[in-house]
Parts: sequence; structure tokens; C-alpha cells
Amino acid sequence: MIRRWINYIKTWLGMKSNEVMDPKVEIESAINEARSRDQTLRNEAAKVIAHRTRVAGEMEDAAADVAEAKELARQALLKSDAAAQAGNAADAEKWNGAAQGIALKLQASQKTLDSYQQQLTIADQQAEPAKQAVHDNAMR
Repeated sequence: MIRRWINYIKTWLGMKSNEVMDPKVEIESAINEARSRDQTLRNEAAKVIAHRTRVAGEMEDAAADVAEAKELARQALLKSDAAAQAGNAADAEKWNGAAQGIALKLQASQKTLDSYQQQLTIADQQAEPAKQAVHDNAMR
């Protein structure tokens, strides 16, 4: 019997709360919720795109480092060859050592560049769904 009364009271309260609810307030609440969801999606997409842009910039810097190291290594080897042809073994050895050091730098720069390329690929994959989510949400 008590359960029946409890269910009756729950039903009565539910009916009264539905009668009291103002449709304008509910519509405004739904609009605010949609705006909030849209802003959240836009913020997330902006973060993803900013990350992608940062990685692209770092990748460009790494590519420039690789190109510079290649050029320096080439110049050091040319100077080493010139010194060896001139019969100056000490200078040839000095330039060979410099070329080896630059080659190590080139190797490290190339690894960094490869890492940024992988990160950029991942960032591109993340950016597209983020853009699409913002677009889809705007269409609702």
C-alpha cells in the first residue's frame, strides 16, 4: 500500500513539474546548451589545428637544419679533398674530422625531421575529424 502511495506521489509530482515548465525556458536552455557544445568543439578544433601548425613550423626548421648540415658536410669534404690534393695531410685530417662531426649532426637532424613528419601526419589525421565535428555541429 505504501509503495502505491509513493508511486502515486511520484507520478503526481512529475505531472505537476511538466505543467509548470515554460516552453520558452526549455528552448532557451536547449539553445544555450547547443552554443556551449559548439564553443567546446571549436576550442578543441582550434587546439588541434594550432598543434598541427606548430609541428609544421618545427618540421620546416628541422628540414632547414638538415639542408644546412648537408651543405656544411659537402663543403668540409671538398676542403678535405683539396687539402689532400695539395699534400697538406694535417688540414685534410682536420676537414675529415669536421665532416664526421657534421655527419653526426646531420644524422640527428634527419631523425628529428623524420619524427616531425610522423607527428605532422598524426596531427593532420586529428585535424580533419575536428574540423568535420565543428562543421557537422554547425549544420544541426
